[in-house]
Amino acid sequence: MGTLTRPIDKLARDTAEYVDMQIDDTKYKTADGLAKASTGLVAAILLIAIGTIILGLAALAGVLTVGDIVGSYALGAGIVAAIFVVLFLVVYAKRKTLLKKSFEKAFKEMLFEEEKPRPTAAGIRSKRKMITDDIEDVKDFYNPSNFIKNTLISMIRGAATNLRSGSEE
Repeated sequence: MGTLTRPIDKLARDTAEYVDMQIDDTKYKTADGLAKASTGLVAAILLIAIGTIILGLAALAGVLTVGDIVGSYALGAGIVAAIFVVLFLVVYAKRKTLLKKSFEKAFKEMLFEEEKPRPTAAGIRSKRKMITDDIEDVKDFYNPSNFIKNTLISMIRGAATNLRSGSEE
């Protein structure tokens, strides 16, 4: 009877293994992505905090230095503020290039171990066709005419194996 259920057993086993592999792969990717995202978030917060302190101290030093040069700390603060406004406008003008590309790269690195292309529709259709072909094989195997033929072949092979093993003794 094992020969008669072999195609269905194979389809069921292959499908179960495929689903289990996909679930495990998704779990690992999710865990890796969360770990990378958490690490990136903590690192970004630390860098922003440290960068803010450094920028503040640099601005204070700039105000004091420029204030001494021009003779007025208020004018020095205005000049440093103007420099920051110019820097802000440059960053704002380039925001799509600077921020979008860096975020895209960061998210792609989080989600994929290596750079790989997005799955194509043709690749997905190919996987679906493989399963459809397995289902067609099962249908063909259990087609009434093929089923009788396959059953007879299975019985003859079993009998031949029994005769061979009996004659070898």
